[in-house]
Amino acid sequence: MLMLKAEYKKYELKFIRPGTTSRGTLMRKTSWFIFLYDTQEPDIKGIGECNLVPGLSFDDGPYFEKALQRICSNIQSFK
Repeated sequence: MLMLKAEYKKYELKFIRPGTTSRGTLMRKTSWFIFLYDTQEPDIKGIGECNLVPGLSFDDGPYFEKALQRICSNIQSFK
């Protein structure tokens, strides 16, 4: 039986060169990396990224990190 566990880590990315969008210029931006693995098979794992562009991404809002935390805490219900 697959027993999933998920965790995320927040990273602040600092650009070497400014990133330009239709809403302005970015010098830094936050990304979240999700780590997913099977607790019974430690060699089976995956990494994904949630990457929001401030002012452009639909999910960009104060609730995002809480939703990500809730998903990771209840990952078994998403199998």
